[in-house]
Amino acid sequence: MGARRMILKEIDKIIEANCKKCSTRAELIKTDDRNYSKTNAYCIGECVIGKDIQKFGRKLLENRKA
Repeated sequence: MGARRMILKEIDKIIEANCKKCSTRAELIKTDDRNYSKTNAYCIGECVIGKDIQKFGRKLLENRKA
């Protein structure tokens, strides 16, 4: 299995295990209905799990450039 596919699987595992059950994310989505900017700001800027996902995303970009 290629590195890209492994990274994508790891991101998927993290989302399934953490993000789908996240009460903060669910509440932000509920209050921010059609505009996910608050949710994205929280997940990217404050959430430890979101920051881990960003690290994997950067690895995907590095692999694409290589």
